[in-house]
Amino acid sequence: QLEKFTGVVRDRFDQWVYLLRNESIQDNFDAQGILSAKEKLDILKLTEDERINYDKYWQNVSFEASLAETHQFKLELAQQELELAQQELEIAKQELELSEKESELSEKELELSEKESVENLEKGKAEAKVEMAKMLIMEGADLGLIQRISGLSEDELSKLIKATK
Repeated sequence: QLEKFTGVVRDRFDQWVYLLRNESIQDNFDAQGILSAKEKLDILKLTEDERINYDKYWQNVSFEASLAETHQFKLELAQQELELAQQELEIAKQELELSEKESELSEKELELSEKESVENLEKGKAEAKVEMAKMLIMEGADLGLIQRISGLSEDELSKLIKATK
């Protein structure tokens, strides 16, 4: 078939025959795989030194692509780590807010407890005065003396006397 080929390309099969006979292709060739075959043929035509340089070139291209892929992976990893750190920071902020609210609540509970303690102390003092006044009344002490010692008003003392009898 190669010997019968006249050099006129009529179809895609003729494109392949042309390539095999002339070791080149024309710009308008579109047969499947012909461009790849042309590239491989061009590589086979290289001298040994040219082929060594060609191989080095593609090794460098491959290395650069691998390096770029590694950098991309590291960048994505760093972005994930940054997102994780931001999430951890947000959690820490929320925990701090919660801790501050708990501290405020504890302070309010302490204030309330102190207030209740003061109120209970005042109530206890008042009850003690009343009890002391009752005992003095039962002992027959002078009402003026009972009033001075207990700090009760005349009205309070009168009510207590009525309740004691």
